[in-house]
Amino acid sequence: LADTEAGECEAEGTGNGCTLREAVEEANAENDSDLITFKSGLTGEIELTQDQIRIDYGVKIDGPGKNVISVSGDPDDDGTGDSRIFRVDDQATISGLTLTDADAGEGERGGAVYATPGSSLLITNSVVSDSTAVRGGAIAAGLPGDDNFKYEANQASVTITNSELRDNVAGDEGGGALSVSGALTVARSEIANNRSGSTGGAIDLPFGRADLDVIDSVISGNRAAGDGGGIAIESVGVGKYDQTSAATILRSTISGNTAGEDGGGLFVAGLPGGDSLTLSDSTVSDNKATATGGGISLANETPADGPFSVSNSTVSRNNADTGGGISFGGNSTNAVNSSDTISVDNATIAANTANRGGGLSLNTYDGTSATIPLRSTIVADNTVAGQPQDLDRADGSEGGGFDLAFSLIEQKGDAPLFSSDTPANVIGEDPKLGALADNGGPTATHLPDGASPAVDRGEAPERLAADQRGEERTIDRSPANPAGGDNTDIGSVELPAEPPAPAATQQQAATPPPPPPPPPNEIARRFPPRGLTQSLSPKSDLKAPYRFTVSGRVIPPTFLSAQQACGSIGFVSVQFKRRTQTISTRRSLVRPDCSYRSTVSFASRKRFGRSRVLRVQVRFLGNQVLEPFKNKVLTARVRREPSR
Repeated sequence: LADTEAGECEAEGTGNGCTLREAVEEANAENDSDLITFKSGLTGEIELTQDQIRIDYGVKIDGPGKNVISVSGDPDDDGTGDSRIFRVDDQATISGLTLTDADAGEGERGGAVYATPGSSLLITNSVVSDSTAVRGGAIAAGLPGDDNFKYEANQASVTITNSELRDNVAGDEGGGALSVSGALTVARSEIANNRSGSTGGAIDLPFGRADLDVIDSVISGNRAAGDGGGIAIESVGVGKYDQTSAATILRSTISGNTAGEDGGGLFVAGLPGGDSLTLSDSTVSDNKATATGGGISLANETPADGPFSVSNSTVSRNNADTGGGISFGGNSTNAVNSSDTISVDNATIAANTANRGGGLSLNTYDGTSATIPLRSTIVADNTVAGQPQDLDRADGSEGGGFDLAFSLIEQKGDAPLFSSDTPANVIGEDPKLGALADNGGPTATHLPDGASPAVDRGEAPERLAADQRGEERTIDRSPANPAGGDNTDIGSVELPAEPPAPAATQQQAATPPPPPPPPPNEIARRFPPRGLTQSLSPKSDLKAPYRFTVSGRVIPPTFLSAQQACGSIGFVSVQFKRRTQTISTRRSLVRPDCSYRSTVSFASRKRFGRSRVLRVQVRFLGNQVLEPFKNKVLTARVRREPSR
């Protein structure tokens, strides 16, 4: 467990082996990928006395377990870190270790680990704690600042799985635990009790320069002096960089975070140039912001015109001055939802508090406000100064409101309500929600009473075959159903049948039908996993909107198990490009059977410009992988058709 000057490692069984530093430096000298393991039965702490350990080539460090061996950057045990632990200049996997008490040094990024531009880092089954840096208290990656972001070579890839990042501190550049320019995936992990002197108590990302996936994870108890107590996604301006970003938060909890300014749980500075955010099957609860958006703040520092989607999710018990649950827009003149791509579907917004806009708040831009569609959504039990109020539009705004379809609003406040598709909404009635609790599934939810007016009064799109808990939608109970509805319960939770149907025996179980053959107009291709560029020429006889569907299958690479690649951390990025410009990015999780499907629609040919040819590029894990894919492949089918 010593930290000695680099020497030669002795062969196994012939001597003392080598220290961690010696093993890494020998692996660097070989210019090849190496696996470093620890002697069986070894426990304790490695205290770095020789500054950080630098990883120059692909190395996997496989520790015995996060509670067995720790690596400390505080050799004198004075409670203040003396060095960073790892600098990664290529590809690295760190598994089964605790990295603790590290300090990047004055003005440096990445308290415990810094991944340089162009590198990729996987941390799994590990703990990173009690570390400090000016940016990224635990981990920083890529090269932030000025125009450096626009070059892909200056971006990095970080994946965190089955790990804990806790009690780290960032200075005035943000990211209490993580700051990444490039691609960040957090899966089955907990990021808790980190602090930032600026933005992003847990995670800070420069949007337009970073992709984010948070899957089956918990972001809790973090604090930021500025925006984004849990997560801050900073925008960089329309067209500043020739790339778009996508953020997906799936089956996760963002809870108990605090922001000194906007966005207690989640702050998004804007959604320009095709940037997108999707919150699905998740709960945002018990967060607090001093200014706007106790749960979520979608600001408009740049135009906020989506896509921005909240679906099958719960936003509850958050607090802010304005917009206890979700705040749309800020004090800028940039447009909000001018492209009609912001939506709240099959969600429950309840028990939030504020001084204005208890549940949802519309702020002004250029004298008006956004119009936000609410589909099959409950907004209820929210309060302003102790009095019921669910919706609000800023005083003095001359436009905007909420466009309802199959939704329940208990106390609408002064925000205008529209109903463009159907009058089948429930206004002024109590949905009879239970307390926020564990009602099954990975996240807490509000379960409605069986006599709730939300039962069977909603409608769910085809993509929502299950509720937030993963339980079946749609179940038809006894209440009469509104015209145009489909018997779905309004909100994020579907009540079971009454009485429960008996379980089918093995003999009674129906055999699922075989999958249908692919349509004859699909183009099937096999291509190397570093991405396929397939040209698509939209037929002139197809009428707008134009709809493209990309589907296929992933064969897991060697560094991931099938369970990890399919149905866990695996995702596929699908980019549609016009010449060199990316006009749309869609990110889809790989299903447990290793298949994927992604669909994008364009309202008109304006997105194509003069070009009659679109290119679609498909990548697995953003091509930021930890070792070459070798002979592994993806398969894809691309189908073009007019929207129905």
